[in-house]
Amino acid sequence: MRPAVALTLMLLLLLEGCTSVGSYATSLGIEDAAQIKGAEADYLAALAGFSRAGVLTPEEAELEYHSERMRLNEGTWSKARLEGYRQAVLRGQPRVHTYKQQCFWVDARKDVRCKGQLLISGIGK
Repeated sequence: MRPAVALTLMLLLLLEGCTSVGSYATSLGIEDAAQIKGAEADYLAALAGFSRAGVLTPEEAELEYHSERMRLNEGTWSKARLEGYRQAVLRGQPRVHTYKQQCFWVDARKDVRCKGQLLISGIGK
């Protein structure tokens, strides 16, 4: 690979990590990709709590996580990367295509509500 091509690819990879976030993430008070990672971890922890409490099955928790991860990264990841992630998830969990999320952030990403139940955990910002 020519040095100029390699440099261009490295710059594109760096810029992808610096892109702004999408409107959904912004609506949750998220300003950058690092905060998206934190939100993903918080959401995963909340889903684990709902799963332990019997509110969600393990399959539902997995579907919730992938659905939310795609929503959070829409506008941050490139369209190709988002589509690649979606295709990989579909191969492992075909229901994600038609799944309707049952869990949502509450109060500017402080808590998560799932199937009408609120998990008050102090997660978020």
